[in-house]
Amino acid sequence: PNVIRYYYQESHGNFLYIALELCPGSLADIIERPNQFRDISVSFNPKRALQQITSGLRHLHALKIVHRDIKPQNILVSSAKKGETAGHRMLISDFGLCRKLEVDQTSFLPTANGVMGVGTFGWRAPEILRGEVKLDVPLDDASQSSRDSVGTATGSVSSVSEKRPTRLTKSVDIFALGC
Repeated sequence: PNVIRYYYQESHGNFLYIALELCPGSLADIIERPNQFRDISVSFNPKRALQQITSGLRHLHALKIVHRDIKPQNILVSSAKKGETAGHRMLISDFGLCRKLEVDQTSFLPTANGVMGVGTFGWRAPEILRGEVKLDVPLDDASQSSRDSVGTATGSVSSVSEKRPTRLTKSVDIFALGC
């Protein structure tokens, strides 16, 4: 219930149209322009909103999907249906940067443009900002399907002093959620 519903897609030429659940605005809209969204902002409950976003993120992570761009602009607020007492729902949207992990993966290396490009400025995890994620360090086959969740690539131990690249995990979403 806290992930945007995808209904249909249609493509014409080089343009893709997608039909999603109708939402009057984003969490950023509610926060930045509460007067324009008075019906939502007067009943807005921050604790409930955080719980719903966390629930949506838990669902995505259970499906081994890492969103990589959690921010208020990507949290849409659903329209409350008539007679519905639950009110508006927070819906995670915009899966343009998401990454699906393989069955045995718990971490991943960023894409070629991804060390500083993944995520939105101001919402990136500290390991990305500190430059600890390296793309130019070759990894062996064992590390490509990392089964550890400590955040480092595993591989052959040829030299104890070798610095292994930090691998990204679901923690990048958890950090952005905290922000």
